[in-house]
Formats: sequence, structure tokens, C-alpha cells
Amino acid sequence: MAYCRHGIISEPLILIEKLQKRGFKFDTQCFNYLLEACCRDRSSGFRYALLIWRYMRTHSIVPNSYTFLAIAKCAEQCCLGDVELIPEFLKSIAQETGDFSKLLLAKKSSNLTINVNDESKSLGGAEEEIKTELPNGSNGDIEFNVNDTNEKGLNSLALASGSGEESLFLNEIETNMPINIEKKKYDGEYINLLSDKPVCGAITGCDFSNRENRFLLLGGMKGFLKVMADFNVKPNRQIFTKLLTLMSGTRDVENIILQLMKQYKVKPDTVFMNVLVRKRIYCRDICSLEEYIDLYKRYRLNPSIFTISILALTCRDYESGKKCVAYAKENDIRLNSEALTPLLKNAIRSNDLKYMSLIVNVAKEHDVEASPLFMATLREAAQKAQQLKFRTMAVEETARISESEK
Repeated sequence: MAYCRHGIISEPLILIEKLQKRGFKFDTQCFNYLLEACCRDRSSGFRYALLIWRYMRTHSIVPNSYTFLAIAKCAEQCCLGDVELIPEFLKSIAQETGDFSKLLLAKKSSNLTINVNDESKSLGGAEEEIKTELPNGSNGDIEFNVNDTNEKGLNSLALASGSGEESLFLNEIETNMPINIEKKKYDGEYINLLSDKPVCGAITGCDFSNRENRFLLLGGMKGFLKVMADFNVKPNRQIFTKLLTLMSGTRDVENIILQLMKQYKVKPDTVFMNVLVRKRIYCRDICSLEEYIDLYKRYRLNPSIFTISILALTCRDYESGKKCVAYAKENDIRLNSEALTPLLKNAIRSNDLKYMSLIVNVAKEHDVEASPLFMATLREAAQKAQQLKFRTMAVEETARISESEK
């Protein structure tokens, strides 16, 4: 655990391999800590996570919900390491012919880093961190129970039984695969490095700095949930939130995830809804403020300050800005500079002096501790207000002169 807390991965993995050869036993929780450590290595963490998964399967170590959550987190935040090593690494994983220690000690490179354009990095901390830390003494075991599978509206779900065990298959999910990954079947399966018999092929010139491409190596949403069902692990709220983050931001994908949550009797929380609304906004699927507020009310969710920061991005005019401030007050949320900055920026874009005055007065009322970004926006607002005042004065003077000439 001490290694993992410092983000050191290779040493404990090699140590575990040596100790297991001597008869020592390690449980799932130990490997979950290793997967959590992988998340801290942004350049090669996903490669390590895949290695740990294959090692767990080779030694019949049963994963739990924390395992899948940590792997999904690695797919979201981490890359595969040295670009030159990726084809050989994927081939070794798929064919299971690679030596664990050899793959583990393969050189790492920082040339391939996480894409700064990924949504999780473009929000400036607007999304709450989804923790995968394990509580002391917890093994993360959960109950698997699927009821009412053939519920109306869930035609994409079907139950298939094999060897007396139920497994859940998502037969009709389209994941909007990027063009540079060919959607091709191999022996009836799509690319999935989590399956018992890993399938990997038809990957040419793929950009693995893209989180969606990395997630497709895990089978996409369909393959990922299928592997979870194979181990009788029920996806929880955190896993659904990660799936929403990893999938393309379309209404169809959102509806599928919401239907699956209903199927598994998992209620969306505020964090999940914040991610959903944020993805819509960043995909230019911008609705009115009222529609988003109704979305939170429909699921009886209490908004957080992060919610207000996200909703502020949709407030293009004075009326919507006023409603956003009122919504925060209604829920006893004290506005801060992170929430007021996007409101003030929208006021500047709309050239609305009344809107700018509203936000400045709210900042004074809440005694907001101004961040550098908010101060810069305030200065920009002051310049814009001065320009608008001069423009108004010029228009009034022109009108007065025209009137006097008559």
C-alpha cells in the first residue's frame, strides 16, 4: 500500500509476482490499490492497468466494482506509454504470449501525454472527483441482482445464460466509434482486452491520447458491462458516471445510460447530472437554463456550487442570469468567483450593462473572494461598460443634435 500511495507501480508488481511464485496469496483489494496507483501515472498508467488486469485473470483473482472503476478511471486519465511500444504491447496482451516482467520493465516515455483537450481537463475543476479509494478493511463486494430485464424501452438488453450463470449482453448499443478504429469482428467479438480471450486487431494509426479510443480497447460500453456481468458485478453510480465521461456526448448515449441506470435501479446523483449537463454544453447541445433546472428537479437532486458553475455557462442574457442567481439562493448556495466568472463573461459578450451590474452587485453581496480570473474578467467588464457608456452618450448626443437641427 505504501508503494501505491506514492504512485510507484513497477516495484510492487514485480515483488508480488516473486512472492506469488513462493506461495504467497494476494486478494482483490491489493490489486485495487495497484490500479489506483496506475491512475497517477498519466503517461503509462493505462498500460500498467491492462497488465494488472491480465495478471489478475491469469491468477484467478476475482475483480469487484472498485477494480472496474479504477480501470475505467485509467482509461479516462492515462495513456499507454511509448508510442513505439504500443503495437507490440497490445499484441502481447491479446495473444497472452508476453512475459509479465518483460512487459512491465519496458521503457516508459513521457512523449505521449494525456490530451489537454480532454473534457475532464477543460473545466477548471468544475466536476467533483470520483474517488476510488478503498475504505480500510473493505473488499468492495456487492450484490448482483437483475430484475425486469425486458422492461419496455430497454430493447437493447437481453439475457443469455451459459453454464448455469446469467450474463448481461447489450446487443444494440452503438458507441460512435472514431474513424481511425475499424469496427471489425474477430470470431464474433469486438476489440476487448478485458475478456477471457482478448481480441485486438484492426487498429491502424489510432490516436490513443483520445479517451474514447482508449475505452474502445476495453470493448466500449457494451464490452465493459458484459465483462462486469460475467463476474456478477453490478455497475454502481460511480461506474455509470465514468461511462458517461468516456462515451461520446450524444443524446442517444445519454438515454442508453439513463435506461441502464433505471434497469439496475441506480438513481442519478448530482455529480452524474453535472457531468451530463457539462457534456451537453461542451458538445454545443445547449438548452435553456429552465430545461436544465427541470432536469435536476425531475430526479429530486440538490444542486452544488459546481452545478451553478456549469449552469452559468448557459446564461446568455440578463433574465437567465437572474434566474441562475435566484436558483442558487433558493438552494442556500453561496456563490463564489468560479460561479460568477462565467456569468460575468456572458454579460460582457451580450453587451448588457444591466447584466454586468447584477453580477457585480451579487459579488459584493456575497463578499466573494476574487480569483485572478475573476479580477481579470472584472477589468474587462469595466472596459466594456465604459465603451458602452461612451457609445450611449454618443448616440444621445447625435439624437439631440439631429433634433435641434430640425
